[in-house]
Amino acid sequence: MSSTRHRIANQEALARMVVQHAAATSRHAPHPTPSRQLMDVVEEAIADKRRHLAELTRRGLAGDAVYIAGQAQLARWIEARRVNR
Repeated sequence: MSSTRHRIANQEALARMVVQHAAATSRHAPHPTPSRQLMDVVEEAIADKRRHLAELTRRGLAGDAVYIAGQAQLARWIEARRVNR
């Protein structure tokens, strides 16, 4: 019985140490700045729009109004990325 209590106490102590270490590590881990997070979102939007435009091109819709609007949006996002770097 005593062995079981010691084992449980050791497991609880180990669990506390793991939680404390995780908390300390997360405080010191690098976190992206809000502007970096925004730029990451813009980069992903640009990549998605390029994929979408490529798909429209493959389907033969390069002159379509949706394609033209997509190109304009892509140009605005690229310009925003360039200005905000």
